[in-house]
Amino acid sequence: MKNLITLLVIAVLLTSCTDKPKSEQNEKTKNTSAFSEFQDELEKIDSIKIFIAKEIRTMDPSMPVAHAVAVANGKIVAVGEMSSLKPWMDNHPYQIDSTFIDKTLFPGFIDPHVHPSLPAVVTQFPFIAPDDWNLPTGFFPGAPTPEDYLNLLNQQLEAYINDENKDPKIPFITWGYHGLWHGELNRVKLNELFGATPVMLWHRSFHEMIGNDAAFKLLDVTDEFVAELQNKGLTEIDWENGHFWENGLMGLLPKMGFLLEPERYGTGMKNFFTMAHQNGITSVMDMGVGVFGDPVGETKLIREIAENNKVPARIVLTPIITDFIARGKTPEEALAEINEWKNGNSNRVRYENHFKIMIDGAIFSGASMFNDP
Repeated sequence: MKNLITLLVIAVLLTSCTDKPKSEQNEKTKNTSAFSEFQDELEKIDSIKIFIAKEIRTMDPSMPVAHAVAVANGKIVAVGEMSSLKPWMDNHPYQIDSTFIDKTLFPGFIDPHVHPSLPAVVTQFPFIAPDDWNLPTGFFPGAPTPEDYLNLLNQQLEAYINDENKDPKIPFITWGYHGLWHGELNRVKLNELFGATPVMLWHRSFHEMIGNDAAFKLLDVTDEFVAELQNKGLTEIDWENGHFWENGLMGLLPKMGFLLEPERYGTGMKNFFTMAHQNGITSVMDMGVGVFGDPVGETKLIREIAENNKVPARIVLTPIITDFIARGKTPEEALAEINEWKNGNSNRVRYENHFKIMIDGAIFSGASMFNDP
């Protein structure tokens, strides 16, 4: 209840900073401001570039198809036919670009709920999921049965053991396990199967991990450490079976600092941008910055990768409320941090006045629970 009250207080604070009474005067002010900004943008235009295409599917019912798009200062200023763009050409120096003359163009897609840090982390490791995955790191066939899963697990583990370049401080980790397809695997079973080899299974939901004794020893996860987490209220831990989920997993992740090492994380983040680009996604809403307990470091890495590689996408970063709670931040402190992070906003990576409330478990894992309406 205390945590829920904290969430609601932060919600009020953030809302009070952004929402104003929707009076007619306010609407007029907004419209005047928007028009002034548009005029300012027009005055800054030195020249325009007009891209012509075989077809432009606008996804706008008022003009479903066009054949030319005008761009100035990196922004689209007009879409239509060459004839309808004539006023722009009459008033500005222009250049015709035929790069897409035989191509069909679409607007960039928007993904309203994604976690860039998730692929930045899990693509550091091989996949064994119920379904096939074709990634920048390779093709990983699906394992729809327990037998398939164990066969692929043994193959991947053999490659790990024989890898002379592996980091001995990092256990073998594979992502995609789900008990509905792969049967029950736990600490005891992993001990029997793999003995002294450190093995961890990252659940398909991303909200759970299962490990064996060797893995926990390597990460220095002890009885005392687990008891300390549970005393802090992070009770989603079945230590006997080596199972950490939800808040319990949040407590475990700080033991896995290698996930956010700049080289490893940076390569994983490039994988994310590659996948987004391949699928025509140009805008994403990151719904969960801070899940690894270091939102400042996570933000810094995302910004560096996005800006240094000039990725063709923009990300709106949304901090997750559980991070503030785990770090013992008051609502006022949380709001101050968000405002500080906004100072680094750019066209590619930015914070807005949004945050994510999270008070339940993952649907993928079956840990999501609902009360009667």
